[in-house]
Amino acid sequence: MPDLTLAYNFCIQTCNDPNARYSQTYREFEPIPGTNTYGCDCSSLISRCLYEGGFFENNPWFTTRSMESYLLQAGFKKTDASVPWLAGDILWRSGHTEMVYQPTEGGGITMGAHSSSYPPDQQVSINANPTPASSWTYLYRYGSGGAGSTNIFVIAAICGNFWQESTLNPGLWEGRDAGTWTDLLKGYGLGQWTNTGGDIHGRLYQLSQYLEQNGFAYDSGEGQLNYLVYENTWYSTGWAADFASLSEFLSSDSTDIAYLTRAFMEGWEGITDGTDPIRIETAQQCYEYILAHSTDTAINSWYVSNNYLTTEQRLNNAVMIYRWMNGGVNPPTPIPKVKHKLKIWMYPHVIRRFII
Repeated sequence: MPDLTLAYNFCIQTCNDPNARYSQTYREFEPIPGTNTYGCDCSSLISRCLYEGGFFENNPWFTTRSMESYLLQAGFKKTDASVPWLAGDILWRSGHTEMVYQPTEGGGITMGAHSSSYPPDQQVSINANPTPASSWTYLYRYGSGGAGSTNIFVIAAICGNFWQESTLNPGLWEGRDAGTWTDLLKGYGLGQWTNTGGDIHGRLYQLSQYLEQNGFAYDSGEGQLNYLVYENTWYSTGWAADFASLSEFLSSDSTDIAYLTRAFMEGWEGITDGTDPIRIETAQQCYEYILAHSTDTAINSWYVSNNYLTTEQRLNNAVMIYRWMNGGVNPPTPIPKVKHKLKIWMYPHVIRRFII
């Protein structure tokens, strides 16, 4: 099943990869002779991202001239670039394409393969500054939402579980006593990722590696949500048996919060410990709060600490989770530490944004 968030995350990974270079000669992610780098150009990067997201059985390696037909066949809809952007939207103008990394008013920050004329570490990157919508001609959007566009009932179910696990706190160590990434006794973060089965390089360690490699702080709520989708852990049993994967669960159109909460508890948490009533109760509380406050401008950042959050702080973070998962409409956040140091005026006509 196509998953735009997987494509979006693959684009972030590639833009953060110090070995990625712009190349039309070696555009199909081929090794560049005499170096330890590999190549891609603007359209081949987008093509590869969509392939990684399951949109194509075989990578078509399309170009900016041929990509439209592939995008439309894959379920994308074409519109004018002046519409409000969502994370994961694909932008196009003659000769260039990129993907939306983060929407802003009147445009957004994009990412992609830019030009071989840029310094090597800036040829494939996340842009440093927003691009105006006027810099682009068309926008292609998958389905009705952007990367991370998820049913509010599914999001509430996840929040109810994370409420129980971490008080919805991306900075919390289990027991409030800081551990290490190879610790076998402690969980960390929103979902209390833990190394289990005696594996010191288990889920907790893999979380830390993902956050490091993709430029996120360890206690970044957005970074942990990115990893949640990237990790795609799921145990298809019990209440979770209706879903083959986390991706399938995130695409559910169910409105049954109790069912979804139990499904996530068994499918992602991998437990049935009798706490489902409180998880369902808090999931319902998060649902009602999100409905009332999803656009509240006073909610503009995460509460993060190695301590238990108050109810008010937890509900604040529930809104932040909703904004990220429902089309990437969260308020502006610090850009990950990536290869994009050029000033805005150094880009050709400010339009060579990144697209994926």
